[in-house]
Amino acid sequence: MDVYYCELPICVISNMLTDMKLGLITVCFGSTLWWILPDSPHTAKFLTERERIIAVERLKSNKTGVKNTHHKQYQVFEALKDLKVWMLVAAIFFHNMTNSLQTNVSSVLVSY
Repeated sequence: MDVYYCELPICVISNMLTDMKLGLITVCFGSTLWWILPDSPHTAKFLTERERIIAVERLKSNKTGVKNTHHKQYQVFEALKDLKVWMLVAAIFFHNMTNSLQTNVSSVLVSY
């Protein structure tokens, strides 16, 4: 049993270094995508003029729009009245609640 406690700091440091490496990879990948991916078909450097028109027409047919930076008050109230939004909020709440309970209670259970 004493050997286990001697090796524990080595495992903790090894896991910490692995987490730091994965976190650095994630940050580098995310920041690269931030600069490479275009905001809209209009700013996509890799599209020709004809391809940009086709992309915008496709967005029009999907009724999604290209870019809208204005928030409309009635859309906020409509979202607050929507059942799907509240079901999503409840699902996220209960999912995070179970994770937090597991994290907080596991340390108490391990100590006994």
